[in-house]
Amino acid sequence: MATGRIARYEFTLPPDTRLLRVTLVWTDPPGNGIVKNLNLRLTTPPFPPGPARTYVGNRWQAAPNAQFSDPLPTPAPTSPFESIHTVEQIVIPGAPTLPAGVYVVEVIGGPFGPSVFQQFPGQHFSLVFTGSGLEWPLVRPAALPAPLPFF
Repeated sequence: MATGRIARYEFTLPPDTRLLRVTLVWTDPPGNGIVKNLNLRLTTPPFPPGPARTYVGNRWQAAPNAQFSDPLPTPAPTSPFESIHTVEQIVIPGAPTLPAGVYVVEVIGGPFGPSVFQQFPGQHFSLVFTGSGLEWPLVRPAALPAPLPFF
């Protein structure tokens, strides 16, 4: 990835998907701020009965749904991206399911500052997107019976 470039990925989300999670991660040279910032953007197919929605990384809904992403308003802000984390995530729940169809994920290269720690001008990244059913918390509810003894 280079300054001002966009890496674009398209995937088809199948019907009955209840949760979509998109995560972008990259390393950055040491320093007081991010030297090589990347941004994450996702565009959905239309959400019936409304239009398509656009999400950006680390833009969260207000409580009590702060674990889910908030779509950009219309018109979108001039600079909707954040530039303080090297991990960006978008999490979209279905109500009850997400619209099936083509989703577009874009990784956008911001302005890259100079760094004596990196000899290559670009920035490598990892991108993962996963559609699933409802998530289960990893905390064991008190109502479950005790585990069977091991012999």
